[in-house]
Amino acid sequence: MNVGIIGGSISGLYAAIAIKTKYPDYTVYVIEQNDRLLKKIYATGNGHCNLLNADLKAERYSHSKWIESYLKRFPYQRLTDYLTKLGIPLLRKGDLVYPLSYSAGSFCRYLIELANKLGIKAYVNEKVIDYGKGTIKTDKGSHHYDLLIFAFGGQSQSNLGSDGSLFPVLKKHGYDIVPLRPGLVPIKTKQKTKGLKGVRHEALVKAYDNHNQLLFEEAGEVLFKEDGLSGIVIFNLSSHLVRAGGDQFRITLDLFPDHTEDDLFALAYSNPTPGAYLYTLVEYPLGIYVRNQLKNLSDIRGFCKALKNLSFDFDSFYSFVSSQVTIGGVSLSDVTSELVSKKEESVYFIGECLDVDGDCGGYNLSWCLISALTVSEAL
Repeated sequence: MNVGIIGGSISGLYAAIAIKTKYPDYTVYVIEQNDRLLKKIYATGNGHCNLLNADLKAERYSHSKWIESYLKRFPYQRLTDYLTKLGIPLLRKGDLVYPLSYSAGSFCRYLIELANKLGIKAYVNEKVIDYGKGTIKTDKGSHHYDLLIFAFGGQSQSNLGSDGSLFPVLKKHGYDIVPLRPGLVPIKTKQKTKGLKGVRHEALVKAYDNHNQLLFEEAGEVLFKEDGLSGIVIFNLSSHLVRAGGDQFRITLDLFPDHTEDDLFALAYSNPTPGAYLYTLVEYPLGIYVRNQLKNLSDIRGFCKALKNLSFDFDSFYSFVSSQVTIGGVSLSDVTSELVSKKEESVYFIGECLDVDGDCGGYNLSWCLISALTVSEAL
């Protein structure tokens, strides 16, 4: 039995290892268009590789009702047991789970060495052109398959090899491709924030549509950019706004969710150095920015009110190059619960090429493992 896996992503390597371990006599190979496997994973989690989230909740994903059965079938403990069995000890920081090495590079090298030891063949620098009738056609030749698994990435971070080039091939084979959009990405605002570049501040972030309907609420660290907002909480916000559709959103930051406006006013008003209170509450550039939003620059009450409700108007999302995940992909209506194609025999889909995406914090890599195990158990 020949199992061809298109895409040397983490989902592809997980699937290859799971299948080869279960069926040692199978020939399992991976085709990757980049010069090495797992290229994108080397940079994930700020170089630490956030593999899992201990609090796997369906609402942290798109299509939450659809993914719920997978989370029940593969709960957190089952995933950690599997990784430990593979020889990957884990490190937990809150709900975030990393390899014990705390190194994406070390994790990738281990997974590749494990695949080599199992006899999994990797064809790198090889681009898939088409497939069908048991043959994968590439720019360097062809490969036979009995089972075919698509495990390529979306279009995010094309500098790391995810260019979305296989979606037109799948569309030609009759698959419904949900339009690709950047997710987990910084947001540009209409307000000019150049002077705030590099400033970080914890905040309760909320977003409203043009009918003042609350769309999102989450606390986290906001990183100000020269043209907008970034940080994990903003990444999560961006994906929610992309799914919501439209382009008229208002984003508010409560920079002191644990203090009331009166608390801040008391602190500022009682400061013994007149006019210097803003330096004691927030970083200087942020204090100046907030103060400059006021009609009366000496309005202490107005300043404190603004700290509790700093408002920005949405302008646009950053591009795929800056995004961590792709929203869209092969429609879930084209696969069964075992992630096998409804349109072609012996064809499976896992990982990011499907129209499934999650929030920051290991949710997307958790899905990569879950989907790989789903397919390996279905064979």
